[in-house]
Amino acid sequence: CLITIIRSWPEMMKLSPSSLYFIVFSLLFIAFSNQIPVYIAHEFAVLENIQLVIIFLCLIYSLFTAYKRKSKEHIFWLGSALFFLIVGLREISYFRDVIYQADDIFLWGRVTYREFIRGIMIALSAITVFCFIKGQFWKLLLTRPLEIEDFILLLVFYSIAGITEAQFLPLSKEQELLLEEFFELLFYMKAAHILTKYAPRRWVSL
Repeated sequence: CLITIIRSWPEMMKLSPSSLYFIVFSLLFIAFSNQIPVYIAHEFAVLENIQLVIIFLCLIYSLFTAYKRKSKEHIFWLGSALFFLIVGLREISYFRDVIYQADDIFLWGRVTYREFIRGIMIALSAITVFCFIKGQFWKLLLTRPLEIEDFILLLVFYSIAGITEAQFLPLSKEQELLLEEFFELLFYMKAAHILTKYAPRRWVSL
């Protein structure tokens, strides 16, 4: 078994062109991040607006796919739409800045409707998980298994966005904000890429 893995390692390490594009784009952005104006990472600025467009398109794409499918597949794609609705609400801070008309980021402790939002998000999350389970998502993975490089890139983009948001790196706040928003954007772009891989395919028969 070990010999088989060693022999197949060169094949496993081959990356698809799309993954190479993501990696090269990431490295270039990091290398020139000092030269990029930080205002593009501000609330409702360039990077966040692009994120919202991608999330909205993924939500519509999921709903359209759910409309075309039947039974279990229909339920799964509704769950996919709910997932993008949840992350979309998170990106706009659950309308916090709109309601309070804040110039800076309000702390959640000052938001009067935070308990209501928390309850809504818990309910939406529970419904989303139910849809994925009821929709038998494992059949989708049997139709076309998730490529390991896609999973790794999703995890890397999400992790870097989380690390920079928590300010664990020895960088300026401006650089961390820029990298956080950029890697969140890459995460959503990769999620959209994976979505378009799976949506055209139908469930396998078990």
